[in-house]
Amino acid sequence: MKVKVIGGGFAGCEACHQLLKRGVDVTLAEMKPLKKSPAHHLDTLCEVVCSNSFKSEDFNTSSGVLKEEMKLLDSLVLQVAQQTRVPAGNALAVDRNAFSSLITQRLEAFENFHRVAEVCDTLDTDGFDCVIVASGPLTDGALVPALKEIFGQDFLYFFDAVAPHCYGGKHRLRQRLCGKQVRQGGCGLSQLSHEQGAVSAILQCACFCGNSATERL
Repeated sequence: MKVKVIGGGFAGCEACHQLLKRGVDVTLAEMKPLKKSPAHHLDTLCEVVCSNSFKSEDFNTSSGVLKEEMKLLDSLVLQVAQQTRVPAGNALAVDRNAFSSLITQRLEAFENFHRVAEVCDTLDTDGFDCVIVASGPLTDGALVPALKEIFGQDFLYFFDAVAPHCYGGKHRLRQRLCGKQVRQGGCGLSQLSHEQGAVSAILQCACFCGNSATERL
């Protein structure tokens, strides 16, 4: 059996691993390093482009339950996350570069794994028994029309939370609400401090991804 996987992110790499260990011949089509989105910086697979935190490992939380399920399924992502973790309280966080590099090494160790640098613009199945689309929210524009034709919709939507990064030296310690969040690797604010300080300060800052101070949030 031959399978083509489009997209070398979390879902694509996990799909590859599950197939490879079952003896399936897998070709991974990943546009890097030929082309990168503004969020991509590495040439390796499974790049962490958002927060490096995979959230809580507490079994009493939904993210903790998910990790237990992934462990039962012999998840490559979870294995490598554990091996490249960095201190983050009760959360599982990873070293971005080490995580991406080790995922790539683990997949490339399989003889039945083939990585192709390709910007896919169709869902052509020629030569393959199955094609898995795992391109995610950073799908290149060339593939979007093909997906629209299948789903019959003009747009696909992806929702994510904004998680600004703050340096510890900039915190006013008296305004912090230190409690359970701190023990779990976070730091909270009272509602009043949040409304009067944090929100207004963020709105006055230049957009992190912008090149000019005139680009505001």
